[in-house]
Amino acid sequence: SPEMKQSSPTCRLRLRYFLFDSGHTGLGSAPLWASILHQDSRQAVVWRPESSSVRSWREATIFLGRVSSSFRIRLHSQRSEGSKGDVAIDQLEFLGCALPQPIPGEACPAGMFACHHRGCVNQLQVCDASDDCGDGKDEERCDFYHRCDFESDLCGWDLRSISKLKWIRTSQEKISRSDPLKGPGRD
Repeated sequence: SPEMKQSSPTCRLRLRYFLFDSGHTGLGSAPLWASILHQDSRQAVVWRPESSSVRSWREATIFLGRVSSSFRIRLHSQRSEGSKGDVAIDQLEFLGCALPQPIPGEACPAGMFACHHRGCVNQLQVCDASDDCGDGKDEERCDFYHRCDFESDLCGWDLRSISKLKWIRTSQEKISRSDPLKGPGRD
């Protein structure tokens, strides 16, 4: 995609795709997926179709969310050892990706919160753990809320009491990029 500077928390990409695999041998188990390519070359898988062969056009809405630096969307297609299969993509459209625009010379209307850059967001978006302003102001004074993003620990959760499964905290960098169907793309 063209480079995008930033995106809002509601940003998504809608597209239509077609996958055909004659005999399920040409395209393999991961014929198509999308990732966000960050400015520093980090990549996060954000979408995989539910099936490797749909034989018709399908619509997908890919949640991109808030990205605070420049990025691109990369669509990947991969063929297995077979030779027959088709992948097509059409009607790509970014939706809800713009951050609030400054309102020149005006205060925010009632029920709205003023961002540093003079844009406005709904008061209900303040302290919701999402940078809706795009400049962080709506998340600055939120110390009275308990917050945890699971980036450094399990935030006090003891999963042994609710499940016999072994839970492991991981990251995109630790998941294999050679098999995009393995593990979550991101949280």
